Amino acid sequence: MQPGARSPIYKKIAEIIMIKINKKLLVSTVLFFVVLLFATATIIKEKEKNAPSLDVIVTDSPIVFYFGVSCPHCKLVEQYLTENKVAEKVRFSMKEVYENKNNANEAFAKAELCGISKNKLGVPFLWDGEKCYMGDENIINFFKEKLNEK
Repeated sequence: MQPGARSPIYKKIAEIIMIKINKKLLVSTVLFFVVLLFATATIIKEKEKNAPSLDVIVTDSPIVFYFGVSCPHCKLVEQYLTENKVAEKVRFSMKEVYENKNNANEAFAKAELCGISKNKLGVPFLWDGEKCYMGDENIINFFKEKLNEK
């Protein structure tokens, strides 16, 4: 045998040790990611449960303003509503549809009554109990008319 050369038995032992180490490392890695995934899912679920509702429900008015939390056109309507203190003068509900599937399904149902299909519906969207309004300008004009009635 040459100096520095290992016998076949030592090579075999080294291979077995490496396989065991690799298996342990693989099991540890998989276990780590399973725990990480579970922890992330739990945190997300808790956040959803504890998140304040963005909805404002008014039971004595059929008017419902449907909006999306990150919708820029919805923000324009919300800004108009706030600046003109519309909620103090006109009774209406506000329902968020991006994160609340029940609200989204409700908006789809109202839109369907107006002949608007799911794939054509967007936010901002308003249902006044009889008619549908889509788009920031149409909804702002709706509220302007309501304010002039007062």
